[in-house]
Amino acid sequence: MEGQEVDLEKHTILLLQPQASKSTRTYRDYPTVHRCLSDVCSLFEAHLRETAPPGPITYTCAQLLEYLDSFRDCCCLVYSEATNSYLPFNRSWLQSQVANHLLTTSQRGAAQPQQVQPQQQPQPQPQPQQQQQQQQQQQQQQQMRFPAQPGAPAGGRGGRRRRA
Repeated sequence: MEGQEVDLEKHTILLLQPQASKSTRTYRDYPTVHRCLSDVCSLFEAHLRETAPPGPITYTCAQLLEYLDSFRDCCCLVYSEATNSYLPFNRSWLQSQVANHLLTTSQRGAAQPQQVQPQQQPQPQPQPQQQQQQQQQQQQQQQMRFPAQPGAPAGGRGGRRRRA
């Protein structure tokens, strides 16, 4: 399902299994993929509040993705009107969507508007110094810190939670 177009405004079910025991399986449903992604961030923030020392909570995208990796299983089902069914998406897809969600959210909250560069002709191969600069930029993006949203409820925002 990786290459399939997904309508991010469709009903979404998040399936989680934190531990090996099948009794830890839960699901949460959301009106949109966006709400699901926000709640995944909120779940991680609640986890940090429980495990981190008191004070402001910040985290990197990489830390959030590691948190998702710590689950025994996690995936999403997104409703498709075309097939009148739910399309399954795996952990990798979920992690990719969460990373994009964080990037989009952080850009919206930035003090200066982001400028979009027009498409250009293919660039020649970068020189070693340019490659090093590109790697540093990529590392900085991965280590971008995201502050927890103040006052966000510890259990997420808006998704219903059920035990299977």
